[in-house]
Amino acid sequence: MRTPQIRREESNSSRRASGSEVTGPGFMTPPSARNRKTVQRRISASKVFLILFIAAIAIVSYVGNVITIDILMSDISKLEAKYQRIQTDQEILRAQINKMSGLEQIQQKAEQELNLKSLRDAPVWISVDHDRIKNLEKAMQEKKDG
Repeated sequence: MRTPQIRREESNSSRRASGSEVTGPGFMTPPSARNRKTVQRRISASKVFLILFIAAIAIVSYVGNVITIDILMSDISKLEAKYQRIQTDQEILRAQINKMSGLEQIQQKAEQELNLKSLRDAPVWISVDHDRIKNLEKAMQEKKDG
């Protein structure tokens, strides 16, 4: 059984030498490349360390940004709650101002604290005669001078 395998190898090597074989795994590669050993390139320890260092910096930066964003979001929610409380207090104060500036409240305060009385009759308008005032002023002036 071994003999036929040897014969096959011999026949293949004779074909290669004669150049009659045009197919196969080594057809397109030059003869010098077929004889070379494949060399695995190793990544140096410094390159691995550098890659891990850069990845660590990126991860720490990302986590730091996430933490910062969470803190800012909580601050924003606290400020929004404070703003809502201020708005509510402002509305309450406006309602109190409207209530206290009503005529009934003013009249009640004037009567109770300042002892003012409201008029029962409507006020009467007095008309003034300007000519008579001038005459009186002249008369007063003559009395002073005279």
